[in-house]
Amino acid sequence: MDGRARSQAAAVVVAWEGGRIGASYADRAAAQGLAALTGITAAVHDGRGRLLDEQAWIVPPAPKSPAAPPAERGAAPVVTITTREDPAQFVRNMFTRLSPLFGRAQSRAGRVIRVVDPHGSLILVTAHSPRLRASETWVRPGLAGDYPYAAVVLPNASRR
Repeated sequence: MDGRARSQAAAVVVAWEGGRIGASYADRAAAQGLAALTGITAAVHDGRGRLLDEQAWIVPPAPKSPAAPPAERGAAPVVTITTREDPAQFVRNMFTRLSPLFGRAQSRAGRVIRVVDPHGSLILVTAHSPRLRASETWVRPGLAGDYPYAAVVLPNASRR
């Protein structure tokens, strides 16, 4: 999958959607007895052709039941949360802040969570796909040192 985005934060969402599309195709191909799709790659570029994000996933076997329960059908949620908390403090404690809101109940479709400050400036974007057993997080530059898993943070578009 090749996608376009205006920023690294947007690239996280574009790559996540590409993974969802690939996983959906893999499930349908398996249900129809077609050749198995075993991997997905997503490359997201900006308007100038610079690589913003690149992801590769191994596609786990399709679920045993081809028909998902009603709660797992349809679009995955993209949720925007506004916080009044200091952005660095929120990033340091993001898991304890976000876990109570979503608990363990998740659809196979996954979710995207955007966190903004009171002025609407993006603090972080995190995308999770249970179907692909993968997640990715972008943290606003300057706050990445506060992110508990800084090794997976995309620092900026000039990283490649």
